[in-house]
Amino acid sequence: MESNQPAAALSVLVFLATAGLAAAGSLYAAWRAIRSDGAGAGRSLGAVCLLLAAYGAALGIGGMIGRQRIIPAGGEKYFCELDCHLAYGVTRADLAGATEDGKERLWAVALKTRFDEKTISPRRPLDAPTWPAPRQVALIDESGRRYTPQAGQDSLAGPHAAVSVPLDQPLRPGEFYETTLVFRLPPDAVPARLLLQDDLFISQLLIGNERSPFHRPVFLELPG
Repeated sequence: MESNQPAAALSVLVFLATAGLAAAGSLYAAWRAIRSDGAGAGRSLGAVCLLLAAYGAALGIGGMIGRQRIIPAGGEKYFCELDCHLAYGVTRADLAGATEDGKERLWAVALKTRFDEKTISPRRPLDAPTWPAPRQVALIDESGRRYTPQAGQDSLAGPHAAVSVPLDQPLRPGEFYETTLVFRLPPDAVPARLLLQDDLFISQLLIGNERSPFHRPVFLELPG
């Protein structure tokens, strides 16, 4: 999956511009009201409402035209960090054991985080690190059920028992690391794909963002 840095940066700029104009218009309306100009204040507030309505419509339309996608195994999903991009890909998904009572199976999914040096903005220093934004992760089985990762890996043994790198570990251009995520699934569940998304509230307000209203998710297919 190719990065979409210009579109992502543009959506942020449009949001900031809309928020700035709305704030300025509201302040101007308040100033006109203080000067006993009710008509001027009303016109200003009307313009602010129209601006917000137009943005809301664009937000909804952008979400509705966003189609669901499944990135094939071995592919990468890109996330915009404004002046660079981070790429994520699933490198391994294994049955790693079972819970002590035997009622659930433990699945270990290795997620690779890579700082794509080809997406660096010309204004960004080539050796400057970036701190990944918070992410939401869920494992999806063939029936569409979702499972969140476990907090620890104490129940794993063998090659899966090694401590993995946290998802919020900073990277420099060209660097990468792997994070082992552990999921508890019932015996009849067959894992199929991974859902990885931003965990930032502002993402829901950005036109075209995967977490915006009505937008369909983009999944990572599991290898094997």
